[in-house]
Amino acid sequence: MKTVLLALLAFALRGAMAQPLFPTETIAPRVQIELANTTAPDSTLSRLLACVSVLPSGLTFLPAIQGFEAEYEIVLEVLNVKSETVATREATTRLYARDLTEARSSQRYSFHRFVFDFPPGEYSVRLAVLDRVSNLRTDLVTTKALRSFNSEQTSLVLSDAIWLERASGEESNYAPMLFANATNPDRELALYLEVRSRDLQTPLHVQQTIRNARQEIVLQQQRVWPRTGAIERLLLPLGTELLPYGSYAVEMLIQQDGRGQRAVANFRLAWDNVPATALHLNHALGAAKYVATEEERHALQTAVEQISLAEKQNALRKFWQARDTTNANGACTSSASFYQRLLEAEDKFGGEKPGWQTDLGRVYLTHGAPDEIEIHTKATATQPFQVWRYHARQLEFLFVDRKGLGLYQLASRED
Repeated sequence: MKTVLLALLAFALRGAMAQPLFPTETIAPRVQIELANTTAPDSTLSRLLACVSVLPSGLTFLPAIQGFEAEYEIVLEVLNVKSETVATREATTRLYARDLTEARSSQRYSFHRFVFDFPPGEYSVRLAVLDRVSNLRTDLVTTKALRSFNSEQTSLVLSDAIWLERASGEESNYAPMLFANATNPDRELALYLEVRSRDLQTPLHVQQTIRNARQEIVLQQQRVWPRTGAIERLLLPLGTELLPYGSYAVEMLIQQDGRGQRAVANFRLAWDNVPATALHLNHALGAAKYVATEEERHALQTAVEQISLAEKQNALRKFWQARDTTNANGACTSSASFYQRLLEAEDKFGGEKPGWQTDLGRVYLTHGAPDEIEIHTKATATQPFQVWRYHARQLEFLFVDRKGLGLYQLASRED
């Protein structure tokens, strides 16, 4: 009898372990695909890089012996302009997480790199990612035109500019392109670019210009790049520790003997948690005041005035630890969603001053996107105005553009 009971208990435990960690979820895999065009070893061909990122927060995890695990399958198909399949790749990956927070993290992702060499032309890429546990699937389709890098046909041609998270090693060993073009000041960031030209003697003049969301130039650098071969591989490290939080555009102007070509790449500078530099810590502490109580606001201001980085970091960490709550998926969302709104406010409302410091930005930062926006322009009102409504909380905010210059100021608020 004892043996039978032990067998039944083992069977029950095995069945329980096979149940999905979050059986009520219906979230399909969260996937991003980025396509880039670089040179191929054969100058008559063009290289297509297909970089696929999969976030664990969109997968269903099962309890494992140590922690949790998930499994997904990738099928990638490339088609030419005649809709003919010219290449197929498949991959199966198993992910492991130590705890629920790591399993549901939106700050890490699994990266896959697929490389194809094709004749120049336009191609379509079909991607399917299947969660092997939930059987939910995500399908994406995107296109890419591959240019010719044949130096006999083109005097000076650039590849796509690619963001990398590590600035050393061979191109094939670089860390992946940024997920959603986002990075943080603690990571190494580099811009990779390939240049092919017929003139192997004249050096390249490289000018790098970085503009913020307000189109202000925040950094401009120039250098001369000596020729070493038909293809020059430019790897340009970018220091972000002194750049404020926000969105940026980087323009690369490559010139040789009077000829020039441009490449543009965008990136977003954000924080994963607590910044490591004084500049970003003061920014984070100042922004956090908008959702702080009076007592917390005083503590945050005191931290801004401190000299020690450790004191600033501890104050910010303590503030968010008191506010971050664990949801049903085991993920802390308060600070993550706040920092996301901070970036969105900068993009949406930035102008003469940072977007999160405008009246529109402060309300957006505190309450998020409104449920309803009522807009009146000069055609319907003496002074343009907007009314933001949050139905669930019964909040309404009135913003008036008194000078007609697009500078909306908070006129009244009903709680």
